This record gives sequence, C-alpha cells and structure tokens, in this order.
Amino acid sequence: MKRHRINPFNETFVAETIPPEQFVSLFSPFLVKDIPDGLALFQPGNVILKGVQGSGKTMLLNLLKPEYRVAYCQAGKDLPIPEQLRSFIGAGINLTRSVAIDFGQRVIELDHFDDMETLPIFFGDFINYWIVEDILTSIDKLTSECDGAIAQELGIRRDEKSWNQFATLLARDRCWFGYLNGIKKFSKLRMKLRGRISTYRAFLNYNLPSIPNEIRRTKTPIGEPVSQTVQALWDSGVVPHSVPFFIRIDQYEELTNLEDWSGKQQLGLRYLEMINKALGTRDPRVSYRIGTRRYGWPERPIIFGISSVLELERDYKLVDIDAILRRKELRRTWAFPGFAADVFERRIRHYGYDDADESLNRFLSRGLSVRQKADIYVREPTDRVFDSDIVPRGWATLYNKLAKEDPLDAKLMEAWVLQNKPAKTSSAPRQPYPWHRTWWRKERIQHALMQLASANRQRMVWAGKDDVTALSGGNILIFVSICQHIWSTWASSNRDQLEASEGEEVATPEVDGHLQAVAIQEASSHWYKKIKERTGRSKQRQRFIDQLGRVFRGEMIQDRKLSYPGHNGFSLRLEDLGSDEAILQFLNECVNYGDLYDAPHTTKTKDRRPRKKWYLNPVLSPHFQLPVSHVKEPMYVTLSTVRKWLQDAERLAEDLDENEIVSDPNAQLELFRETPIAR
Repeated sequence: MKRHRINPFNETFVAETIPPEQFVSLFSPFLVKDIPDGLALFQPGNVILKGVQGSGKTMLLNLLKPEYRVAYCQAGKDLPIPEQLRSFIGAGINLTRSVAIDFGQRVIELDHFDDMETLPIFFGDFINYWIVEDILTSIDKLTSECDGAIAQELGIRRDEKSWNQFATLLARDRCWFGYLNGIKKFSKLRMKLRGRISTYRAFLNYNLPSIPNEIRRTKTPIGEPVSQTVQALWDSGVVPHSVPFFIRIDQYEELTNLEDWSGKQQLGLRYLEMINKALGTRDPRVSYRIGTRRYGWPERPIIFGISSVLELERDYKLVDIDAILRRKELRRTWAFPGFAADVFERRIRHYGYDDADESLNRFLSRGLSVRQKADIYVREPTDRVFDSDIVPRGWATLYNKLAKEDPLDAKLMEAWVLQNKPAKTSSAPRQPYPWHRTWWRKERIQHALMQLASANRQRMVWAGKDDVTALSGGNILIFVSICQHIWSTWASSNRDQLEASEGEEVATPEVDGHLQAVAIQEASSHWYKKIKERTGRSKQRQRFIDQLGRVFRGEMIQDRKLSYPGHNGFSLRLEDLGSDEAILQFLNECVNYGDLYDAPHTTKTKDRRPRKKWYLNPVLSPHFQLPVSHVKEPMYVTLSTVRKWLQDAERLAEDLDENEIVSDPNAQLELFRETPIAR
C-alpha cells in the first residue's frame, strides 16, 4: 500500500512513540512561536507544564531532549525555538519508563524507621542518580552527533582531561556521603552511577533480596547531586557557565495513582512531596520542568519533610496548555484553529500528499449551513413540528409558508411569539421580521436546530472546519481523533474508487458533510466511553456526566420559547461551593480529567456575587445531542441541585443498564421528565 493511502491520523498518540527524525516534520512550533507562555520552558526557572491528556505536553517537553535537537541538526532545520533561547542542555526522567514508580510495590526494610519515612528518601535518591546519569548521557549525545556542531554551538569541551577533572570535582562533593570516594576518571564515574541505578532496578524487580548496605548508608538529598553535577560541569570548563540546565520530570501524575496498587495510603503523595522539595530549594543552577496532567498537580503542592507549600511565581511558573488553547469568552479570535490547521497540514505533508497547504479547508470545507441542517431535520413540516395554534390567526399564513420554505425561521418565529405574546388579532409583521434581530437570532439558532431535530427524531449533525474546531475544545488530541474518524469513514465509503486508482497520486479528499456528521457522531461516542477508562472515580464521573446530559437536554427541549439557550451548562455561587468540600473536589476532578470545562462567571443577578460555571467537554455534545456553543446565561443552580444530580445518577445506574441510559437522545428526555431538576 502506498504511504499516502494510509490514514494520516491513525496514530493519535504520536508524541509517545514518534521517532526523533519524524518529530522534525510532524511537530508544530505553534505553541513555542505564537504563545508567549510557551517560551517559559526555555528560560531559567521552574515550570509546571499542565494539561489534560493529548494537550501537547510531551511534544513540548521533547524539545528539551538531546536526541530531538540532534534530529533537527541532521535534517538541516533550525530548532523551533527562538535563537536567543537555544543555548541550554536538557536531561531528565520519565517516572514510568525509568521504573521510579515501582518504589511503591516493594518495602525497603530499615530498623527503627517507618516505610512512609524511608521509602520517599530512597525514591529521591534513585531520581538523583538517574538524572545525573542522564545529564552526562545528554552531553555525550550532543557532542558525538552532527560532527560536533551542537557541542561547538553550546561551547562544550570534549577533551578527556576536562572530563576527568569534572569527575574528580564531583566525586569529592559531600552530597554523595562517600559513595564516589576516590574516583578520578570519568569512565569510572559513569560505571559507578550506572551500577547504583542497576542495583535499584534489580531490587525493584525482585532480583535482589534487599538493598545493599552501601546504598543504605549513602542516600542523597533530593536535587543536591543534580545541582552539584551542574556546578562541577561549569567549574571544570566542560560546559560554559552561560549554558543553563533544564531537568524534565515527566508523568508526574502517575504518582497520584500509586497507592491504588501499592496498598500504602498516601505513599504517592509523599513521593510528590519529595519532587516538590527539589523545586523548593530554589537552586539557581538547575531549572525543573514538570509535565503533568491536570489532576496530577495539587492545589497545595507540599514540600516533603517541612509541610511548607511551593509558591506560584516564586518557586515555579505554571503553564496551563488547556487555558492557553481554549476559547476565551468575548474574544472573536483564539489560538487553537491556527494550531490545528498547522498540525493537520504537517500530517498530510508527512504522508506524501503534495497539496498540504490549506488542506484542512479542502478536507472539511465549510460543512453544512444552518439552513442545510434544518432541511435535514425537517423533510416535511408536520403537525408534530409546527403548530399554527401558537401564532395569532393573522400570522398563520406566514408561519405555514416559512415552515415549508425555511423551517429554522419558522421555529425562531414561533419562539419570538411565545416570548412576546402579540395580540391574537394582530397582523403578521413585515420584513425585517423582529425575530431577525442579529443577537436575538444568533443566540438561539443552535437551540432551535436542536428542537427541530428532536421533534423529527433526527440526530443533530456537525460538519465543517468550524464545527470540528469547536468540538475539539482546544485539545489537539481530540482534533486529531475526529479527523481520524472522518478520514476512515470517507475511505470506507470510497473503497472502490481508491482501489481503481491504485498507483495514482491521490489528493487530500474533500469529505461530504453527511459523511463528516456520521464520523463525528462516532468520535463523540468514542470519547464518552473513554471517561470510565481513566483513573480516579471514573465510573462515578461518567454517571454524573450522563445525568448532566439528560438534564441539559431535557431543559432545552422543553423550553419552546428558546428563553434559555445557555442551559447546556450550570453555574454555582463561589461562596456556596466553598461550603461543601466533597462536591467541590468532585467537580474539580471532573475538570482535571477533562470531562467538564469550568470558567469564572460574571453573574447577571442583582446580588453580583461571584460564580463559576461548568460545561460538558465539547466533544461530548454530539453524544448527548446538545448544542456545542455557549450563549446567554447557564443554568443557575444551588448545591442541593448538584447533590441531587449526583444522587439521581447513582440511582439510575442501579435501575438501568449503562447502555440504555444515553443510547437514545429522545429517551433521555423521558428519563429527565421522570427525574426533574431540583430547583
């Protein structure tokens, strides 16, 4: 099969497996070049890079790895970092791949000490040795590849004398507690570092009965060996003092799951606190980069042993990728569409298509207009959809005419009449019709389309670049996943055509809006199912999301006046939210796992008290058959309402099969009527 016949979006988790040489052509520098906060990764100071699954954290952190820098050099391309920020050396640890998290599965027994006190110290010691070894490995890669061009650019010295001087300086430092005594050769230093790491890994894999006494007596304080290594590299002249060191710690969030299988309560938190201690030293010689999913970074990052808390902007800078890429209210433009288009074009180009420029526009086109969607939902203006008794008698002729020619306009006319209640004897208005007022109409179009589809028992449809971008909600993985489903659906529908053109060049397909709609529905259901595949209280979160979907849909379907087009979200007063820690934590968990999105809410009530609002992840909108746009005011509720939603979700989960709960959007409405919202 030719390369360009492969679905370019089959590999969605590309950042985890992509080889460095492919990274060069696939990586989008958008976050680095166009987002100021992205540049913090390449400047001194500790940085927490936070985002939900698929937000782009790993892709950004990869730029700190030497093998990716080498790949750009070998490809003859500039590193996608501003030139003035390229002088750095990156190293680090992936807590999962390095088996650091395996410290939770085996006890290290020491007389007179508690496991909760000793295990985190051994954990920190392992991290120290791993990072120090990786610093040396990173420098070796930078000096041995590209004919030394990168080493020359950074000013790294490669002579044996300098390296041996470095080894001598480092080995005599007190932070090692004598473990490296007598070492004067760089080769001996590497052997000693690697030997300690291998011993730890052998023990964690149950290939050793216990940790050797030599290691027990020489445990190192977290972070100090790393800082002393950097100092020795500078003092020996191996690396210029002007070159900073950036230390990656990836998969930080995995430590939050540690106690689930270790059986040791709070052990994962103690490990997190140990890493926080390295950041809390505020050592100017080393800058840490923590990559974590939202749920991994605690609200109060405590430092091990002293119970102090890391301070934002003093101990670390927080870069929230989700916040950067999510659309801000009241802003006409946002960053994500440009990022998504660049990612799409790079995928297309990588898989051999010559028409990559503007390929996203060709692939998705403009989709379906609201008029076309209304025509799909209403093939015949039946009495079930349109009721002439709603409008004054003098309006009936116009109403029936619109129902046949423009059902969306008829639905908006109906809502305007129900809201404004014109006299029964009034004559039909002339153009411009009052329901054509720009903002009144714009705010209610999606709500009206939803009601038209429901009345005809039709599924709502999404298609086109704008719809796909909105459904992605600023998450690049969701965008790639939707494109994957659309491409696959197109390929299945055009299999004969593809087979007949085997051997010929194939352009980026232009996918029909109806095919897009089918694929987007599948993608939405895929992301709904993923909720309970995640960690934490995943099943409870999915049941709560189910309940919200039922409540929102029921409210909006029954609102024939279209008075509340914003009721696909809910709002709580902050002061009320603070009075129930359990609900606050649960809602935060839903946000941190990406099931809900939250945002500050400027209240329109007279009390002017601050509020917060929540919406479903946009990609779930097709699954629950809800408008994706957020307009007007969300549903104002109380804590008792949210508490009742949680209770109803659990009750329905007991009474019904999970697949029955959300399989039919109109059946959801019947469930809603049986369990009405608690006001």
